[in-house]
Amino acid sequence: MANFREKPANAPRLWVPEGLASGAHLVLPERAARHVAALRLAPDDAVCLFDGGGGEWHATLTRIGRGGTGVHVGAHAALERESPLDIT
Repeated sequence: MANFREKPANAPRLWVPEGLASGAHLVLPERAARHVAALRLAPDDAVCLFDGGGGEWHATLTRIGRGGTGVHVGAHAALERESPLDIT
């Protein structure tokens, strides 16, 4: 398994609406799974997951296929990448 302490600079960020917790094994929502396929990622590749609630989780892809795209969720990083500006 990958080292979750540091996210590779090129790891894609994927929105996952629920279930994010360190140590969790999840199946990605369909849109995120399609994005993984479009990027031609493979098992053991690093990704970042976020739910809009603050921070992000480092994760590793565990499987990609018709049965779904699985990830193992690693450590939470309490950082914000959203703009502090109000954009209307």
